[in-house]
Amino acid sequence: MMVPTRATVQQEASAPFAGEPPGWLFVVLLSLIWAYLFAAAMGPVTWVDTANLFGPLALGVSAAITGYRLIRRQPETVWTAYTWFLLAIVLFCAIGPLIYPLAGPRTLAYALSFLPINAGQLLHTNLLDAVGILAVLTGFRLARGWGGAGTKEAYGMVRFGSIARARTVALVFLVVGGGLEYLVILPYQFGFSHFILPGVISNFGNLYLLGLMVLAYVVARGDRAWRLPLALLWAVQIVVSLLTFSKHQLILSIALPVLGAYLGHRRVSRLLTWGIILGLSYFSVGPLIGYGRNAISVRTGNISQASLMQRTSIVERWFEQGTPSSNIRVSAAGTGWGRLNYAPVQAFAMARYDQGSPGHTLRNIGIVLIPRLIWPGKPITTNIGVNFYQLVTSMRGSHLGLGIFGEGYWDYGWAGVVGLGLVTGVIFSILSNLAIGWIRRRAFEYLPSIFLGITMGAVGTTQFFVNSVIGGLGLFLAYVLLVWLLVRLLEGQHRTNNTRSTPVGINVGS
Repeated sequence: MMVPTRATVQQEASAPFAGEPPGWLFVVLLSLIWAYLFAAAMGPVTWVDTANLFGPLALGVSAAITGYRLIRRQPETVWTAYTWFLLAIVLFCAIGPLIYPLAGPRTLAYALSFLPINAGQLLHTNLLDAVGILAVLTGFRLARGWGGAGTKEAYGMVRFGSIARARTVALVFLVVGGGLEYLVILPYQFGFSHFILPGVISNFGNLYLLGLMVLAYVVARGDRAWRLPLALLWAVQIVVSLLTFSKHQLILSIALPVLGAYLGHRRVSRLLTWGIILGLSYFSVGPLIGYGRNAISVRTGNISQASLMQRTSIVERWFEQGTPSSNIRVSAAGTGWGRLNYAPVQAFAMARYDQGSPGHTLRNIGIVLIPRLIWPGKPITTNIGVNFYQLVTSMRGSHLGLGIFGEGYWDYGWAGVVGLGLVTGVIFSILSNLAIGWIRRRAFEYLPSIFLGITMGAVGTTQFFVNSVIGGLGLFLAYVLLVWLLVRLLEGQHRTNNTRSTPVGINVGS
């Protein structure tokens, strides 16, 4: 088993993101921007179709190579917003738009049935992604040293957390997070309670998954006594997450324990194997989850609240009637590959701005960081996706993401794309540097903040800026402050107790 040592971590610590993003990736993006503009200027469909095919392919391969090389060189970077942003590029800016030039007739018909889009509009969305990604990576490069990266204070004195400490953190997360998830969040979703669930509680419900993650780390580091409890808790969590009909929750339930184990064994081959399993899970459960969400929407008018009996009956009916259906392949394509494709909604938002109807989604950016406890009557900022869904479909009952690139254009045109990209890149840089320090020191108490950074990097290309980036940043800072105060309080109490119980002249480390 490959276990990190103090010497190897100190050797890697001097420059966690040295050479990132690589210069050749900037060259690729600038070349793509030139190619898209050239194809748009030339006009013939052949040029446009060629750019729409090879542009996303080149972008996806470049981002994948960048992420793979970074993880191979410094495995801890898998915990950073930067790495997950690279993954989001591959999924949503490369694989998603390729549904138009590469998908079969049925899949393409499904994609076009939601919002029709022509080759010229697709070209403009590919250009939008290239410009936005270039802005984000530029912001990251400008702020690469911020957040403590490479400083002695952050990495010079690496403090490895003991297995006992990690086990304690895991149990605290499991108890607190499990109480929130199984006593508050799931009863709300499964119809056992009818109060309005605050968003902050939903976010801290992920503490349970983080507890499973730390427990997986403990097992990977050699504590075999916890293998069976981990396996049982993990299996139950996967089944429960499947009943929520949320691919996001199911993927997290599988991925976080995998990442915890990877932190212990540091074997990239195992991580890639589980990555393949995650990909297969995403596409295989897509039809069932799409079917379940639609069934709940028909019954209750929303896509999240239904009783446990209703959910289990939906799953039973799917396996009894859905699997033999010839429509499954179309549904799978639509809920799998099609859900990676944000080109139609980007084109819709760009057309709205060009027609003189900007979005104004950023007008609440100054108040999103103010807690509702301080300002009970502040405007609701979490319904942007609901309102956008209604604008696109003329219906309510669901939400629709747009991504920071489409949102930036919808509000302020190309200036908005560049501006939001630069700000996002700076934020990702700071969060990534902080995450590297915490992971290398095995400061698992900061895992919720690390997880928020990962989430922001993964969903920035698909969700709205105010909710995903600024709202996530607010929760990140609040949790960091809370943990910092608790740690300082406990360390101060520990030093006081040692001083009272230790004879003068004897130096006792804290």
